[in-house]
Amino acid sequence: MILNKPDALWQTYFSRVRECVHQLLAWGYEDIKSKVTPENQEEDITGWLTEAIDLRFNDRDTPQEYEHYHIGEETHVPHVSASGKNRKRIDIVISNSHTKPRPKFCFEAKRLKKGTHTIRKYTGDGGMQCFLKCEYAVEQPEAGMLAYIQDLSPDHWFRQLQKIFDNSKEDPTLNIVEPLKKVQVLKDLPHEWESKHTRSDGSHLDLLHVFLDFRATIVSADV
Repeated sequence: MILNKPDALWQTYFSRVRECVHQLLAWGYEDIKSKVTPENQEEDITGWLTEAIDLRFNDRDTPQEYEHYHIGEETHVPHVSASGKNRKRIDIVISNSHTKPRPKFCFEAKRLKKGTHTIRKYTGDGGMQCFLKCEYAVEQPEAGMLAYIQDLSPDHWFRQLQKIFDNSKEDPTLNIVEPLKKVQVLKDLPHEWESKHTRSDGSHLDLLHVFLDFRATIVSADV
């Protein structure tokens, strides 16, 4: 079975995997958000997030269902034609070993910070394009982008992302099938959207956009 064309039974199971992956992200985010500053690098935040999720696996209060989940950071991409240090790496991979084929959820993370870490880096090479060009998660029906917000508001950055989607004729590499829509898999991750795309090989991709708010002072005003 090709995973990017899953059968109905596998897709039903994957829906539960999606929920569990979001719960792991929510736990990790809650555990590290107080230590992240506007100056921390992407690699630092990803490392802390991965470590926090890994610690949750050993927590006695974590439900037994999560014993089948595993997390990897900076995971090598097996199918890309490169070797050694030149091999591409996915920022975060959360996999489930309870069924076969094993579902995996791959995330690419990007900082969002005014002036230095723009929304173009999020949508460009090293960001969304890693999925759209079949560099990452090529066998999976879904993948995710994590935005580490270090200034301005989630709504501000969403509007920036929306502008790029609205002007997609200027950037046909986005291959948009369905535009951004608000979703909420978990209430603890309130800033999330979904878009649908065609990858460079013609396969379908559902892409989730999860914005994690790491501003030094989280304010209610939309700036």
